[in-house]
Amino acid sequence: LEADGTFAHFPFERFSEFYADFGDYDVSLTMPEEFVVAAVGKEIERSVRDGKRTTRHVQSSVIDFAFAAWDGFALETRSAGNVQLSCVFPRGQEKAARIQLEAAAAGLDYFSRAFGAYPYETLTLVHPPSGAGEAGGMEYPTLITTGAELDVRIPARILEILTLHELAHQWFMGLVA
Repeated sequence: LEADGTFAHFPFERFSEFYADFGDYDVSLTMPEEFVVAAVGKEIERSVRDGKRTTRHVQSSVIDFAFAAWDGFALETRSAGNVQLSCVFPRGQEKAARIQLEAAAAGLDYFSRAFGAYPYETLTLVHPPSGAGEAGGMEYPTLITTGAELDVRIPARILEILTLHELAHQWFMGLVA
C-alpha cells in the first residue's frame, strides 16, 4: 500500500529491492511424477495419478511464493533444531548439497541467536543446475537458491558464503519487514 492509499503494481525487476504485502499461500503443483519439487512452505499433501504428482504447499504470513521442479534434481534432507532442511540439487552434486546443508544448519543457529528465532518449520535450498546461473543467489520465504556450480578452483568457501548470505535474507528483509 503506497502513501497515497493506492496499491503498487509493478513488474519484478532484477537487482531491485523488494517489498510486498504479506499473505497466506496454499499452492498445489502438478508435474510429471519423476520431477523433484522444492517450494516455499511445508508440503502437507502429495498424490500420484496418471503419471503426474501433485504436491500441496502451505505457508502463512510471507511476501512471496516460489518453486523449482526438475527431473534432474536429487534431494537430501536433515534437521537443524526444529527446522526441516531440504536441498534439491543436480544429481552428482552431492558434495555441494552437503556443504550447503551444513552451512544452513550453522547459519540457522547463529542467526536465530543473534536476531530472533527462525519462525518457520522448513528451509529449502535449491542448487541450480549448470547453465542456470541466473536462477542462483535468490531468497524467498523458506526457500533460497544458491550457486549453480561447485568450482574447486575458487579459493574462497563460496558455497558457504552464498548460502549464509541468502539465509540472512530470511531475517533481513523477510522477518524484519
